[in-house]
Amino acid sequence: MGLNKDNVSWDDFLEFGTSRYPLLRRLKGSFRRLADSDGSGKNIWTLAVAPIFPPLAGMGETRTKAEQDFKAQFHSTFQFLYGKPEFRMDDHEKATWALLSSVVDVPAYSRHRILSFREIGEVLPIPGTKTGLDHRIKVKWIDGRAEFFPLEKAAANMAGLRPGDWFEAIVLRSAGTGVLLEVAHCQWTAPIKPMTLEEAVKHWDNIPVWKGPALEPQKEAV
Repeated sequence: MGLNKDNVSWDDFLEFGTSRYPLLRRLKGSFRRLADSDGSGKNIWTLAVAPIFPPLAGMGETRTKAEQDFKAQFHSTFQFLYGKPEFRMDDHEKATWALLSSVVDVPAYSRHRILSFREIGEVLPIPGTKTGLDHRIKVKWIDGRAEFFPLEKAAANMAGLRPGDWFEAIVLRSAGTGVLLEVAHCQWTAPIKPMTLEEAVKHWDNIPVWKGPALEPQKEAV
């Protein structure tokens, strides 16, 4: 991102919070100070960014606040339209989406956006180590997948888990590849083991059964 007193630009990416938008072309914005119309003595700055002004323009008491306001509008507008089927858009929304998708590499954004999942797993030992930790963690998720990932990608309290410990986690993954990016939250949980056939039969037999009056079958419409 480039920035001077009167202009700001983004060449490759526009970032807002944890979201990163890959750009197809350079965005260049110009700051302008509005006249004090209400006598408050406050400066009001606007930021117009080509080629997406209008419909989006930032506004704030400083250049920094005007830039953040533009980014927030860009982010919220993109996310609202990104998740909306085109046939549900009105004409104004279609025009705005066409403009945004002409500057954002939407396929690349889709591949690299971050998804969060609730996952349950068990820490497994790593051969050749006494503790099961060698600056990596090996996990077997409840669906049978095994996965290694660096300790620095894990929530802090995962460093205290040992082989055989079970945990529940919020896991961030790449939407395009499924690669684990971070374990954002982790908490210990009791071991979860598959039922034996006998346990499954006993569980099934103990499921409450409806003992009310028999339900009359519905007649087919003629």
